[in-house]
Amino acid sequence: MTLIHPLKTKPPKYCFLSELADQPTCPIRIKTGKFSGIEYSYGRVSFDEGAEGIPDKHLQLNFQYFIIKNPNNIEDNDELKSTVGDILVELIEMKKVAEEKTIRKQLENSKSKNKKT
Repeated sequence: MTLIHPLKTKPPKYCFLSELADQPTCPIRIKTGKFSGIEYSYGRVSFDEGAEGIPDKHLQLNFQYFIIKNPNNIEDNDELKSTVGDILVELIEMKKVAEEKTIRKQLENSKSKNKKT
């Protein structure tokens, strides 16, 4: 399965706000671009398989986000939601790659241990 719309452009730079770690999810600050300075956190994230109008073997990403700080009073609109969604897709992809590397390393370690015995 793949996400419905793979990233066409790279999302803006962002960072995690570990000083706000008391939130249910680690907040994020957008560091560059039109939405620079906005701090937000994600709420519920889900994937819908086979949603109407979605091609086979694709998932629709649904998510909530909550703006914590908006120093420039930027309107919360579809463009911001798309940007926040692009960041979420990038985070999911990075997590997937990291997990695949871990699994490969565990398999390699297991094979090398079996050869030694």
